[in-house]
Amino acid sequence: YDIFRLQTTQLQTLPSAITSLSSTRSALISARPTPSMPTTPSLSLPLPATLDLLAQRRAQIVDLDAQLAQLQRTLPPKTQQLERAEEELRVLETRKREEVQKAKEAQRGREGGQGEELERRGRWGRGVEGALRAMLE
Repeated sequence: YDIFRLQTTQLQTLPSAITSLSSTRSALISARPTPSMPTTPSLSLPLPATLDLLAQRRAQIVDLDAQLAQLQRTLPPKTQQLERAEEELRVLETRKREEVQKAKEAQRGREGGQGEELERRGRWGRGVEGALRAMLE
């Protein structure tokens, strides 16, 4: 008998609970943002389309991973080429600085009256070089 009374009481409160839950549901539905155009259309796709999109993205990731691996394989040779080019550049810059320094010294020598001496040494050097070449031939 007590169980029957308890169930009867519960049944009497059930319609008010249903009404309360319905009104709460309606309030939540109306409060839920329902944009006419979602910011990202892929978020509102049905399951099969979502799975297709996921498969496409995974294929893109595989392609990008392959490209990345290929680029990483070409990186060491390119790095070596860069190092060689930088070394050549350092050598050329050193030669340039030396030549500029020699040119400045020659300029100072000409201005100081040593130009004739340098010219005489140059003629002597060319003469000696020619004689040595003739002896070697």
